[in-house]
Amino acid sequence: MRIINCARGGIVDERALLQALESGQVAGAALDVFTNEPPKENPLIGHPRVIATPHLGASTEEAQEKVALQIAHAVADALAGRSYSGVVNGAAMYLTLREDVRPYVVLAERMGSLLSQLGSGKLRKVTVSGAGDAVLSSLELLRAGVLKGVLSRMHPEPVNFINAPVIASELGLAVEESRESGPGAYPSLLRVRYETDRESHEAAGTVFGIRGFRLVYLDGFSFEINPEGSLLVYSNVDRPGMLAQVGALLATHGVNIAGLSLGRTEAGARALTVMNTDGSPSPGAMAELEHLEGVSGVRWVVLG
Repeated sequence: MRIINCARGGIVDERALLQALESGQVAGAALDVFTNEPPKENPLIGHPRVIATPHLGASTEEAQEKVALQIAHAVADALAGRSYSGVVNGAAMYLTLREDVRPYVVLAERMGSLLSQLGSGKLRKVTVSGAGDAVLSSLELLRAGVLKGVLSRMHPEPVNFINAPVIASELGLAVEESRESGPGAYPSLLRVRYETDRESHEAAGTVFGIRGFRLVYLDGFSFEINPEGSLLVYSNVDRPGMLAQVGALLATHGVNIAGLSLGRTEAGARALTVMNTDGSPSPGAMAELEHLEGVSGVRWVVLG
């Protein structure tokens, strides 16, 4: 019996192969791949019954020229918006060529980043759901976008649309997706639920036109806010003068309010305020906001 391995190193147990060669159970072997490459101090190299050659199938001049041409064509097609080829998740990436899907990809990543900055504790589960053609036709891609936004805040290595689901699986993170019966007041709606061992947060967003990103729901409150740049998020008692107090405090610290939206369940109860700010509040401003009567749960969030 003779053994030939030109596929992958590790398929053949090299220690067992050496013993078989020495005992005569295997008459000879031909190898161009090894468990550890380059194969340093490997007893199979130089063995009288082994033919060992370097794994050069893709390193010839002709092969390298062919690969270079294929890469050039693939890059040109991607830049021209024609197609994605040779990509692990090519089918999903192709969806980004659709004009109605592209902004939802951006929104998905921002919503994931937002919830990861609002949440505390060890992340357990992320659920991505939606309604409307633009969302449902690309739910797998949007799920990857949400995970990219979530994991980029907590993972030391670069996270992208391809490796985000893999990293989530390696971390033991439960990831689910579902389809809602209808978008309600919006043509399409993307919803994300973020659950940790301490708490849970939920957000929903939609897109108007090409780049009209809107966050329309957060933790039980409905409103419309642009999920971009610096956001100041806090809960407050719904009573006259609260917004004026917060605005005055930010003004003393040189923080300009670029936009804001208020959400409440009923008059006089708790409310949720989200502000777009020009720049980030200083640690001193954040500390003063935390101690402002009627204000709680202050968070500063930075989005793309």
